[in-house]
Amino acid sequence: AITPAHLNDTLKHQTGKHSKEHIQERILLEAQRASTQAELSMKAIAMDLGFSDSAHFSRFFKKQAGESFSEFRERIREKYI
Repeated sequence: AITPAHLNDTLKHQTGKHSKEHIQERILLEAQRASTQAELSMKAIAMDLGFSDSAHFSRFFKKQAGESFSEFRERIREKYI
């Protein structure tokens, strides 16, 4: 029962990050986790995370992670599989 502005201010004060940053970090973490599952395509992961367009997800992922989804997936598979 708090306003979005109050939540944002409280998070910023407590963590140094705005609520949007926390949400984006969580979405990125879920995308990275899902990328390790071979049977899931990028499009399926994007849809599961609420993106209506896989191109938008691709841009979001690259901006947040610093590398493309396919680059990340390839690197993780080489390292752990």
